[in-house]
Amino acid sequence: MIKILILGSSGLLGRKIYETLLFNKKIKVVHTGLKKRKINFKNKAFLKKFINSVKPNIIINCIANTDTYSKDRQKHWDVNYKGVAELTDFCNYWRVRLIHISSDYVYANSSGNYNEQALIDPAENGDCLYGLSKFNSEILFRYLLKKHEINVTNLRVPIVYGEKMDKTRIHKTFESELKENNTISIWGNGERVISHICVDELVAKVDKIITNKIYGTYNLMGESISLIKLAERIINKKKGGDSKVVL
Repeated sequence: MIKILILGSSGLLGRKIYETLLFNKKIKVVHTGLKKRKINFKNKAFLKKFINSVKPNIIINCIANTDTYSKDRQKHWDVNYKGVAELTDFCNYWRVRLIHISSDYVYANSSGNYNEQALIDPAENGDCLYGLSKFNSEILFRYLLKKHEINVTNLRVPIVYGEKMDKTRIHKTFESELKENNTISIWGNGERVISHICVDELVAKVDKIITNKIYGTYNLMGESISLIKLAERIINKKKGGDSKVVL
């Protein structure tokens, strides 16, 4: 039986992965971050003791500070890079496969369409600190674990949406304004394209990656959509009324 440890399971993606893998009889899944088990990732001694008690075959790292609007450089660095960097020691020591959830914010924000060979340039978008910290963690994992022949999978994911998603997600922002003002405001002409993926679709892809032992760096994209199309879709779901998009 494969034993999987999910780090950061209080978030939308981590929680959904945990809930999904529970039904797989070939997997025993252990979580962190839910109400009954809180882990302090800054306490290296405690983390080492905890991972040793679990003895996982695979660690899925969903730890992230996703507040892309924050100007707190230290917080991005501590959570998205420095904190997860400690995992390299544990993966090397216990020979644990690592699946790391990264982000498409590593790319320049010129379009919602990317492939794995696209230019890495988070400085070109407003979410630079988040994208930079995520890319640095990718490089660190690949470099330090490759030397010990530890398998690493870096998954660059776009905006993840679904039930219980964070209120800072653009979907929630649009829905909130629509509820309060019966309008959705978009800066510019609304033609900017973003990528997003439903959490259920993303978890299904992660499940296949686990089962098929896929390694390397991959984009797990769902749909590319313009902001105005997304706003119109949310309005149409409301059904009826005189709701409108404001440019």
